[in-house]
Amino acid sequence: MPIARVLAWSLAYFVLAHYAQIMAGGPDGIVPIWPAIGIALFLILRHGPVGLVPVAIGGAATVANAYAEPLRLLTELLLVGATLVGALAARHACRLAGGCTEIFSRTRDMVVFLTAGCLVISAVAALIGVLVLYVTGVFPGTEHLADLPPRFMTWFISDLAGTVLVTPLLMAWSNGQGIGRPSLVSLACWLALIAAAAVTWVADLAADVENAAMLLLFGPTLAAAALSTQPRAFTAMVLSGAFLAVAVVADNIYAAQQGLRRETVALLLVQLYLVSIVETHLVLYAAIAENRRSIAERVNLAKHFSPNMVDLIARLGRPFEKPNRQRATVLFCDLRDFTRLSEAEGPEATIALLRDFHATMTDIVFRHDGTLDRYLGDGLMAVFGMPEPSPDDALRAVACAREMQEALAGINERRRARGETPLDMGIGLHTGEVMLGDIGSETTRSVTVIGDTVNVASRLQGLSKEIDAAIVLSTETRTAALSACNGDAGPLSDFVHLGAITLRGHSRPTDTWSLPRVRPAVPAA
Repeated sequence: MPIARVLAWSLAYFVLAHYAQIMAGGPDGIVPIWPAIGIALFLILRHGPVGLVPVAIGGAATVANAYAEPLRLLTELLLVGATLVGALAARHACRLAGGCTEIFSRTRDMVVFLTAGCLVISAVAALIGVLVLYVTGVFPGTEHLADLPPRFMTWFISDLAGTVLVTPLLMAWSNGQGIGRPSLVSLACWLALIAAAAVTWVADLAADVENAAMLLLFGPTLAAAALSTQPRAFTAMVLSGAFLAVAVVADNIYAAQQGLRRETVALLLVQLYLVSIVETHLVLYAAIAENRRSIAERVNLAKHFSPNMVDLIARLGRPFEKPNRQRATVLFCDLRDFTRLSEAEGPEATIALLRDFHATMTDIVFRHDGTLDRYLGDGLMAVFGMPEPSPDDALRAVACAREMQEALAGINERRRARGETPLDMGIGLHTGEVMLGDIGSETTRSVTVIGDTVNVASRLQGLSKEIDAAIVLSTETRTAALSACNGDAGPLSDFVHLGAITLRGHSRPTDTWSLPRVRPAVPAA
């Protein structure tokens, strides 16, 4: 961590800790919120143990005013050490639970952050703190063991409020996303909360009315923000709304002249209410973000996979991170003489042609439960048996290829009616082992298959042009298709055996079969 950043975080920790010490003058010495511990949790989760260096520096500066009392100074330093130990324990707990790096986009990460992060650091820091006070006896009200449970609860709640409110804001601000444009509903709720806080300090209303107004407006504000804002805007509304609510309630409690013990309990209950509301809406926000991302991923998957495969892949998450060797049938199709055709028709007509061609052929692939691997300019590559192989992959691939040629005949009829040049297409199929996995960067990944089976299918498609055939397939594909239809050669009966052919780039010959191209009858002059 650079020196300038260490100093900046040290100053931030010192300011928040000093603010909390000033606010500790209420009944029973309770601190409404200890926000400095939120910085400690953020730094340990973001930078590891080195992130606690600013906490040590800022904490030492906070307790420097106790230099005249050696025992008190030692006690203050030990209390800062309690924060450091609590932060380390929280980091270890988060790592055991699986980490929490994307709390705003994954529900699981948010739950881990709230439980293994916020609860652990608050509980450990508060427990060590009250034990230090009991051993040293520096602060009044901690001389007996019976005094420790209520002191622990007040510190635990204030620490928990500090982490639940401050740490998410720092995480949101550090992810680099913009604030975005909040919806009118969330802005209206947020402004109503601010207006209610202003009224409480201007108008002379009963304390119960002021407290109720702030607490009742806080929940709807967060709900509206969770549905329509970016992480930065959402956490800003969380922190500002909670600060106003605590400030109003604390001001009313501190202004009370009697029943201090009862008022202390009331403030603790208000803090717990705010923490529970914030935690609920943090989880809600993460769930909404995760659902939106899931929908976007499903839309992206639907562009490549057949509908019945999208659900499977969505449930598995990222099943192809580890490459898997499996059997599949690969199909390549390509338009012939497309370069000459595109030069004659122009770019606008060519784009329209490709859109119509790709849409038609992709629908056919999906209808036969195939997977679109990629578009190849004037052609495409499809895989049958991806993501999971099945016994009838080859049969479905052959049926798909035949329907694609039939669909091309329909396209050509429409083109002839418009006076346009008809299209010609060749298709190659091969069955064998492929390596299935995802490739690309962390931000852009695609699922594909590689291997010699892919190369052979591509060469067979090229062979279809050389021999002027509609479909060329290997004996492996034919055998697998016949096995799936119990030996009935119906869909394969009109294929002609070409024999063993040495494909370009291959040393061993490939036994091939072809479906001759049916040329339309030319009307007599």
